[in-house]
Amino acid sequence: MKLFLYYLILIFVFSSCSKEKENVFLIGTNTWPGYEVFHYAKYKNEYKNSNIEIRNFFTATNVSNAFRNGIIDAATLTLDEVVLLAEKKVKFKIVLIIDYSNGADVIIGKEHINSMKDLEGKKVAVEHTALGAYFLSRAAVKSNIDLDRVQIIPRSENEHLNAFISENIDAVVTFEPVKSQILEHGGKIIFDSSKIPGEVVDVLIINEESYIKNKSIVKDIIQTWYKTMPKFKHLNIETIDYLKKKFDINDENANKMYDGLILVDRNQNLLHMKKDGLIYQNVKNLIHILKKSNLILDDNISIEEYITDEFI
Repeated sequence: MKLFLYYLILIFVFSSCSKEKENVFLIGTNTWPGYEVFHYAKYKNEYKNSNIEIRNFFTATNVSNAFRNGIIDAATLTLDEVVLLAEKKVKFKIVLIIDYSNGADVIIGKEHINSMKDLEGKKVAVEHTALGAYFLSRAAVKSNIDLDRVQIIPRSENEHLNAFISENIDAVVTFEPVKSQILEHGGKIIFDSSKIPGEVVDVLIINEESYIKNKSIVKDIIQTWYKTMPKFKHLNIETIDYLKKKFDINDENANKMYDGLILVDRNQNLLHMKKDGLIYQNVKNLIHILKKSNLILDDNISIEEYITDEFI
């Protein structure tokens, strides 16, 4: 409840005034462990430019919509959401690979659910986002089940825990920090993102006009990421305490929050953002899968024009 009210206040304030001052540079995020590096850097006043501000939204779809409507200058999103923006001809630059999910995204079943096969004819709560649809569809393909026989119950991330405990559902598609909380209530993982390695990727994108006009700020954000990220890759007392207070969780869950998540360093970014590197391969695969799943209509998307390693 504390976390819910915290984000409700933020979103109310944010929606009431798109930009508090004309020269502010806004980064939009939703709740995800990899994005906390940006929030922590702001909390510790690590950015050289004081105009950099971070705003949190309930879902990635909210972030994507705010970015598309020009309310925010930058966004942290999964690649599938980025492909959707590209299909809509939104102009932006992918400037940083943040992380790869390697088990942090999961499908958790109740006691009577032992495998993905058991979900046919059952109810599954999932966030109404591109990632939610994509992850569930990929899990269905990998597990050889008929997704048409699964009843989808739309629930936002902040509703996942309550839905699992109190509602008549059989499983939930979720991620940290809710993942650990649901497991404490008897849930068991029946599928995770390690089974589709490299497919769930988080990146930082910048509006093309903002990128051109604010290159010193973009450089500041990226350089601060590299400075701050190791504190989350190898959690210490200070970052654990920060996570405990922000998410109202215990030591054990704070320590486990980054299990199954690969934070990407400078060398990996340089390697993966090269032409024909992993980021290009992932986008090509995503476009094919999203088109096949009817999540996009146009698969004629040239990713080269969106990627830049200028400040890596």
